[in-house]
Amino acid sequence: MEEKEKQKSEDFIGLYNVLFPKTSSAKAKKVIELKKQRKTIVVFEDGTSQCVTCSKDDEYDPKIGFALAYVYHLWGGRKAFETQLGIME
Repeated sequence: MEEKEKQKSEDFIGLYNVLFPKTSSAKAKKVIELKKQRKTIVVFEDGTSQCVTCSKDDEYDPKIGFALAYVYHLWGGRKAFETQLGIME
């Protein structure tokens, strides 16, 4: 990872951890952007990770990927999230 991209990732993680200081298990430890594979991977301080992949029909945006990975982490995964919203039955 280039130094500029690494700094950008660290700045984003720092801002995120400021916004959510009390949720220790949900603190991001590392964000990995795989632009060619259209994936965003978030590694959390509790040792778990969440990976989200952008569909070929959508434009890849790592911020949206991070937000979705965070929500999936809080809800216990994609299936639980979609079931709760009524997307899946």
